[in-house]
Amino acid sequence: MQTVNRYHVPLAFSGELIEVRLPKDAVVLCVQLVNYVPYLWARGTPNTVGGRAEFTWSVDGNPVFPDAKYIGTVQYPTTYGSCHLFQLPQR
Repeated sequence: MQTVNRYHVPLAFSGELIEVRLPKDAVVLCVQLVNYVPYLWARGTPNTVGGRAEFTWSVDGNPVFPDAKYIGTVQYPTTYGSCHLFQLPQR
């Protein structure tokens, strides 16, 4: 049975790659802030090992990878402004 779980996504410079360990069959649903910390939610089968996904952040006006899938935007009220999370295709 699949469940929905949250996974921490560290902030990084725009365009820098981030790897997040997820279940093998995970489908990323959204990204949100929890106490100013970014998390993504994904649906997948718990305890299936070996899954991973690559993401990148972008801020307003910065370029993004052309084949990246938009996941969502988080708003920081003070320092960062809008940060947009993109998932890169599996390689």
